[in-house]
Amino acid sequence: MDNLKIVLSEKLGEKTTSYSDELVKDMLDRIGHPDCELRDDLIFTTFAKGLHQEEFRVDQFLYLANAVLDRDLLRVGLGQVGDSTLTRSFTSLLVFLLLTYHYEEKSLYFGILEKRHLDYFKIVGQSYLSLEKDLRAFSESYGWVHAPAHFADYYAIFLCYEGLEKEEWENFLDQLELFFKREKHVFTAGESERLAQLIYRPYLKGQLPHRVLVDWLRNLEFSKLEATDYMAFLNFSHFLSAVYIEMTNCQQLDDDLKEVIYRLVTIWE
Repeated sequence: MDNLKIVLSEKLGEKTTSYSDELVKDMLDRIGHPDCELRDDLIFTTFAKGLHQEEFRVDQFLYLANAVLDRDLLRVGLGQVGDSTLTRSFTSLLVFLLLTYHYEEKSLYFGILEKRHLDYFKIVGQSYLSLEKDLRAFSESYGWVHAPAHFADYYAIFLCYEGLEKEEWENFLDQLELFFKREKHVFTAGESERLAQLIYRPYLKGQLPHRVLVDWLRNLEFSKLEATDYMAFLNFSHFLSAVYIEMTNCQQLDDDLKEVIYRLVTIWE
């Protein structure tokens, strides 16, 4: 591991570089390593820099996409709370990078991902929020965990370009609602705001139908029976506020959306 740290530190210090297949494999094998310096500062940063500067070959880009799919890295230990969360969380960030450059027309990697990759990303995204139980933002032992936030990063960009059928949107929004309702502790590291991009980004791209969004928000109800219900509502109100701000900034917040959002954020008044 120390040798890998040395190699990656040197690579990051080089203006331009290349990566052996063995090094690419080693990085992916350790994408969820509990050492936050190796995982965050070196491996993920190397993937980000290398893809941005097109230092990975096209076949290495495909290797990463194939390995994520074949090893089902986005769902390693899904439903459990433990070390495995780091693998699926930081794989989500890698997939975010892969999708970003797959959709970037000027990128070396434009259009490289295959239908089977995109189908896998969609399948995972459609059930992820109902299965993820590890909602830790930060661990004293591991550093950042942030699984739902990292998931939102990748799935938001997917939804911007691929979209969903009406029924699929309705099922996904129902899962998003239940995700917020079951969490009884206030998010403290921007999770609600990161999850909000699952709504406003595809909406602003024309992928999330206006009527589907309005109907979902109009039918939402939050329990007021227990003190912990307020915690769930507070998380959702932060989520809605982020949606409201982004749509307002883009001048895409019409009267119907204003009405349903105002109703929801004033439930506890």
